[in-house]
Amino acid sequence: MRTLHRILLAGTALAFQASAQGRGELPSKFLCDEGGFICVPAPVPGSVLRDPLRLPVYANTSDYPELAWTIRDATGKLVDKGSTRERMDWDQDNPPAQHTFHILDFILTVADSDTGTMTITPTEYNTHGEAMPLPTLNFPVRLTTARSIVTTKEPVSAEVFKDEIYEYADSEHPRKPFRTTVPFKRVQMEVMQFDPNARIGMTAAAVIARNEGQAKWYVTNWSRRGDTAHVDIDGSGWAGAYHYGALLDYILHQSLLTIPGIQHVR
Repeated sequence: MRTLHRILLAGTALAFQASAQGRGELPSKFLCDEGGFICVPAPVPGSVLRDPLRLPVYANTSDYPELAWTIRDATGKLVDKGSTRERMDWDQDNPPAQHTFHILDFILTVADSDTGTMTITPTEYNTHGEAMPLPTLNFPVRLTTARSIVTTKEPVSAEVFKDEIYEYADSEHPRKPFRTTVPFKRVQMEVMQFDPNARIGMTAAAVIARNEGQAKWYVTNWSRRGDTAHVDIDGSGWAGAYHYGALLDYILHQSLLTIPGIQHVR
């Protein structure tokens, strides 16, 4: 399991009929905000959003854009929210001429209605780091009220487990594999129905959501090879990130082993 290993989300840049090099030159097959700062493919508005959420968003800005999004169902319930803060699809030191965000997010709640609205709010940063809000993009979406269950595991005594694994993380090398004295219990979460092929990623995302650190960590990639689950996670660091990583790795390992057929985690 490669925690803190940056994966640049791969994807082909959106093909526009119009080049949209300058603001105001709106691509014909895309829905854009007022001014053409951000655009999404035209089929997205009114289409069914899947779980996990995958959405390419084109940002026609000259500096360093950031996107925040929310999804609400027709009752006003918040179904999902996220941000591209520190989740760039490119190296900020050498950004491409055309910014394309490949949003990947896991919807860890349920919708109470089958229609809703997605709002994307862009913010542009100039070379001095000053934030400049841009027009928002709102469009209708269809949701599913169907539900799935995600199973994770967590320690019965979170504080005792935390003390044990932090002490282990501070011990000298070489050392034996960590073994906790704290029993683990199964925890089930009801979420929006998701693609069965995404169970590994969904399980990892649920573990992170239940064990948040001081900065946002998130799943970037997952796969299954035989009886082995592979997960890549990325996120910002802080003073205690090493200890948090050790805690998260252990809980992730235990949780992914609840998936039928998974016997190993990498």
